[in-house]
Amino acid sequence: YDKDMDDLIRNSQSGKVKVEIQLDAGHATDADLIDLLGEVFLTKKDKLEDLVPDSWKPIIHRDEAWSSPSNPEAPARVIGAVKPPRLRKHTDPIYPEYARQSRVQGSVVLWAVVDIDGRAKHVRVARSLCCGLDERAVSAVRQWKFDPATRDGQPLPDQLNIEINFRLY
Repeated sequence: YDKDMDDLIRNSQSGKVKVEIQLDAGHATDADLIDLLGEVFLTKKDKLEDLVPDSWKPIIHRDEAWSSPSNPEAPARVIGAVKPPRLRKHTDPIYPEYARQSRVQGSVVLWAVVDIDGRAKHVRVARSLCCGLDERAVSAVRQWKFDPATRDGQPLPDQLNIEINFRLY
């Protein structure tokens, strides 16, 4: 893992990740090694959903967490003549260097609520890619500005899917 690039470095020939751990002599017991491995890898007591960003939780659960009627933040389904949100200003996501070097291309599909202020809220990953591209797509969409959806001229929150394409030219 490269902290400066905020990305995982893989062996491009085998695709495997090699982990090397050095312990100093004062911390070289089996218990110390187990504790350290517990910081690097998931253990039986870890819950993956507690460790991932909110935007990934629907991928883990494979459902639309925000479409639940028990969720007070989910916008109601609007019926009738609604003018959908319109994108006014967008920021392109930054291609992570590892993904660029690995020639990773594809699409990330996000689910979001465009609130009455025209901002994308509750952005979630509906279809993941890899290599930091999901996070970059979420970060970019959170900066976008929309004209909100309207009904009878009144702004209202609306749900939408957003596809972000990552292509190398």
